[in-house]
Amino acid sequence: MHGMGTKEFVLIGFGGTFVLVTILFWWLDDMRRAKVRLLSSHGAPLVDVGLASDYERSHMEGAANIPLEELETRIGDTASVGQTVLVCGHGFVRRARGARLLRAMGYVVTNAGFTRASMTERPAR
Repeated sequence: MHGMGTKEFVLIGFGGTFVLVTILFWWLDDMRRAKVRLLSSHGAPLVDVGLASDYERSHMEGAANIPLEELETRIGDTASVGQTVLVCGHGFVRRARGARLLRAMGYVVTNAGFTRASMTERPAR
């Protein structure tokens, strides 16, 4: 979506709606990634709440792996209460549960998501 500028879109029928929705999702994903980069550059830790096997396969660059099942006991090693934490990992449900748990514990949470464009591929062993 980079470089789109102020182009006009003429959309007709259902196919046009799909194109518009796709463009909107791309734009929102770009905005989310920009927010994550900004928060990360200011010291917000990036925590991958996925399973260790998923993390080993691929993860966002710079993310610390703290599986959801260990998050409550291990987050203190990575972040202080009240600090913004970026949560990422495979699976929307795991990220949502991790975010909910951290908020209940007093952290400020941003869902960093997980997209192919923002991860580091690790070769299979």
